[in-house]
Amino acid sequence: MRTISPSESKSHNRRLPNLEQQRRTRLSLVLSLFPSNLNLSSMSVNILDPAALCSLLPTLLPPTSKKLNSSHDGIAALVHAALSALAFRLIAIDESSTALSSSSNVLPELWNQHGPGNYTFKYRHDQSSLEFVVKIIKLGARTLINAIAVEV
Repeated sequence: MRTISPSESKSHNRRLPNLEQQRRTRLSLVLSLFPSNLNLSSMSVNILDPAALCSLLPTLLPPTSKKLNSSHDGIAALVHAALSALAFRLIAIDESSTALSSSSNVLPELWNQHGPGNYTFKYRHDQSSLEFVVKIIKLGARTLINAIAVEV
């Protein structure tokens, strides 16, 4: 192990203010690229930001049951929230169910009837003619999330 001599320590400490000054200079240069009247609060928000998804999640749960029964329910609901944020429309909650007609993408009452550990969601998107199938399966101590686009 190498020890640092007092002279090396002093020169290292002298360099720290220079690095801090360089960082401030770079930050000033970056900020000078933006107009002075720029309102940073009006900039677009990342819709997949964890805080945005967590605030969207309660609005997508069934009105009579806002409680998640298991951690796997939470994962499935979070996947649904992410796809809803990206404008995917939920059309079914398993392979054989009939099409749902909810415009708000709220999960139906029995969305977790096969859980915990087995969930299937089918989605459509306005920009595609495909149907998107998402399966969330408990596999031992792990959770597998599988998705595929299918021609209909």
